[in-house]
Amino acid sequence: MFAEIKNTLRKMRGSIIGWSLGLFLYDLLISSMYGSIVEMGDQFQELLSVYPEEMIAFFPSISEFTSPIGFFDTYFSAYMTLILGIFAVGASRLLVGDEEKGTLDLVTSYPVSRTSLF
Repeated sequence: MFAEIKNTLRKMRGSIIGWSLGLFLYDLLISSMYGSIVEMGDQFQELLSVYPEEMIAFFPSISEFTSPIGFFDTYFSAYMTLILGIFAVGASRLLVGDEEKGTLDLVTSYPVSRTSLF
């Protein structure tokens, strides 16, 4: 089973490097915006007072947005789930690619249960 994991990681190495670099740049961009949010602290609290309750419920820690924990929690809880979901959909194409190449039939012929394989 370790050989299959190693093979999958080898096939995905470009994707993993690209996504890691992209997420690092995203984190760097978000971190660079934090200073301007702290400077606008009072204005931002005024803005939050007119937001609808549904918007406040979607971002649970937006009331603490000017603190470092609230700022990063708001961005990562809202957007990282979406970004990782896109990555998961892209990674699932490996299974489809193996089926199109004909290697999936060979792999599934091994005496390994389907759940441990996937």
